[in-house]
Amino acid sequence: MLNRHLEFQIPKVRIKKLRYEQGFCLSNFSILDRWNLSDLLGKAINDNYFPTFDEMYRLWVGKSAERLVSVDRVSCYREYLSTNFPHYDFDLYLKEIVDERWPNVTEADLSALHSVMHIMHLIGSMEDSRLVRILEIGGGFGHLGQLLHKFCKTKHQYMLMDAVPESIAYAELFLKKFNLFKGYINSPEELEIAREGAFLIPSWRAEWIPDKSVDLIINISSMQEMPDLTADTFLQKFPNWLRLHGLLFFANSRDHYYEREYSFPPSLHLERKDYSPRSRSPDFPIEVYRKLFTPPDSNIEKINYEYFSGLKNRINARNKLITDKLLRNVNSQREKIKQLNISKEKLTEKNRYLLLRLERFTKQSEHNILNKSPTDSSDDKLKSLVNQALDMNSDELFVNAITSDDNARKANLREKYLAKFSRQLQTLYTI
Repeated sequence: MLNRHLEFQIPKVRIKKLRYEQGFCLSNFSILDRWNLSDLLGKAINDNYFPTFDEMYRLWVGKSAERLVSVDRVSCYREYLSTNFPHYDFDLYLKEIVDERWPNVTEADLSALHSVMHIMHLIGSMEDSRLVRILEIGGGFGHLGQLLHKFCKTKHQYMLMDAVPESIAYAELFLKKFNLFKGYINSPEELEIAREGAFLIPSWRAEWIPDKSVDLIINISSMQEMPDLTADTFLQKFPNWLRLHGLLFFANSRDHYYEREYSFPPSLHLERKDYSPRSRSPDFPIEVYRKLFTPPDSNIEKINYEYFSGLKNRINARNKLITDKLLRNVNSQREKIKQLNISKEKLTEKNRYLLLRLERFTKQSEHNILNKSPTDSSDDKLKSLVNQALDMNSDELFVNAITSDDNARKANLREKYLAKFSRQLQTLYTI
């Protein structure tokens, strides 16, 4: 849910051009098994129909990320980010991201702040004072690039790579809105020039990126949606693109659409692996790798042990949550069945009572009425009086006669009731 002033016309010409180029330039970097827009949007996407920015936005951030969050959810992010990055003002940055929607915060707002604070911290850890070159794989519409330009004081060049033509086309419009877009990467030579600003490069041109030209590679929740071949192709290429001591920020689930572990080249040395509020599933680590020729003796085993210990606790907690929910549902169903059985018994008893009343009333009334017929002149009045006299809803004798457990008492009450009934009819016939 972006601010209202961020509305775009559909860039049909650009999308058509990128679609054509994608079909012509086949590459393992741009296989889109998961990102079939026709399937995801439930409508045919072709040269006659193009998705809107709002439709794409739901795919970029996820439907659940559009919902407003509670104060507790904001506090959860605040505690995590303020603890890990105390030199950044969480609340100040969050208000600037939410902007005119404040205080209506969404999960997407918190996720964006989570990403930009991590990336700024990594950029700040780089000792080199030259321009920092950043490559984001699967960057959607370029929101992270815009936030880095807004908050990060270090000079940097932001390159967004994506395999979805619609994402690239809308990223161009979005970055232009903030005067950040500098152009497309159309040749390897263009990357030899250090320039600030935002650049776009389709995934099928990934081979154009020169070796040892990137300081920081970012992949957030996009490799988890790539098929195995594409994911492996990128992972094997990361060490080539990174400069020595360059960093990889990697945040992808192991139990999402593709359930798998990722195989990182040995030159990428694990420096951090933890679980954060941004993690969308139990096995969704936030990882940082550094390119080193000879990885030093480190605490990699400790990092992995702490993460997987936490994963075990999260799985156990999740199983308990599911079990408790299941038991609540079972108990609820049992209570509903119990109440239904009670209602059924009451209705059965009531029906038995009504049927018995009907049977007795019908036999007795037919017998007495047929013995003596009233005159025609008093027919309407007689019918009214008969109905009044035979109204047994509050007749204590009748109720006791059919509900008594004592057969002798029941017979005695029955005789009394019939005598009373006869007297009522006799009174009517003398009118």
